This record gives sequence, structure tokens and C-alpha cells, in this order.
Amino acid sequence: MNTPIIEISGVGPQTAEALSQNGYTSAEDLALATEKDLLNIKGFGAVRARKIIEAASELVHAISIKPKTQKSVDTAAAPKKKKKSAKKSALKKEMKKKTKKTSQKDKKKKGKGKGKKKKDSAKKKK
Repeated sequence: MNTPIIEISGVGPQTAEALSQNGYTSAEDLALATEKDLLNIKGFGAVRARKIIEAASELVHAISIKPKTQKSVDTAAAPKKKKKSAKKSALKKEMKKKTKKTSQKDKKKKGKGKGKKKKDSAKKKK
């Protein structure tokens, strides 16, 4: 299998181009490469080379353990999800707005009471 190198995590278009110009055309090629091999490519340091080789190895491994045959799902037999009506959605939004407004009013009321007490206590201290 030849997995495109662009599918490897950390490999963008420019990196893919540099790798392919140096003979690495698939994730499988990179998984077999060594850090030393990639150090010869311009723009590759030891850390970057190691990360890309690890990412390529993980991708190849993930692809290899993926089941070869996937079961097809009979969509006719599968239970259908009910669509929410527009009316229900609008009603839920309205309820959220109302609860939000009332909670803001409660906060304002609580804040007013605290402010008065602070002023009174400040007068007593003088």
C-alpha cells in the first residue's frame, strides 16, 4: 500500500515536496527511514526527522490494523432519528433567553443590597 506522505501528521505541502524530491513518496517509505537519512534533506533537524518518522510509523500501523472488510450498514433497517420541529427549537431558545434574563436580574438585586451595607459600615467606622 502506498499511503501519501501528505497524510502524515506534521507534513504539509512544502515538506511533502522536499521529501518526494529525495525519494520518499509514501508513509511506508518514511516509516522505514532513519533520522540520519532525513538529516540529509534541507530543513530537517534531528527532532523534526524523528517526529515525522514516528508519525509515519503510527499512520502505517493504524492503516495495517484497520479491518480489511467493513460491514455495510443497511440504512433502511437502521432506526431513523427524529427531526426537531422548528417550533420546538424556537421554544427552547426562548426559554433559555428568559432564564438568562431572570438570572441577570437576580444578580443585580443581590448586588444592590450589598452596596448599601458597605456604605453603612463605612459611616460607622468614622
